[in-house]
Amino acid sequence: MDFLRIDDRTIHYRTQGLGTGRPVIAFINSLGTDFRIWDMLIAELGDDYAYVLHDKRGHGLSDVGAPPYAMEDHVDDLIALLDRIWCGRWCSATPHTRSAPTSSGTPASTKLLPKAWRPWWDR
Repeated sequence: MDFLRIDDRTIHYRTQGLGTGRPVIAFINSLGTDFRIWDMLIAELGDDYAYVLHDKRGHGLSDVGAPPYAMEDHVDDLIALLDRIWCGRWCSATPHTRSAPTSSGTPASTKLLPKAWRPWWDR
């Protein structure tokens, strides 16, 4: 199990296949779930991709941190995680239902991170 400490909270995450030169998919779990919801899909996709999964704050094994928090805080958590693990290639975020604002908010915020994340529409 891997954890990233960010200020007052700890984010639980898992990576698979990083450093292999494969395109990276960052999966974002839905509200009320943890990153295990992606396990069957990853098994189907196989070894063509590398994967980054994390439990959003307050989900799975991730801390809530100091409330209140906003959707932008989920975006900041994802950026901090991608910066920490440094994908080294473009990284496409795949949200599950109500986590779409996390992925859609991240590209605008990643201008500060050189190539830490490159969304699919900006390849």
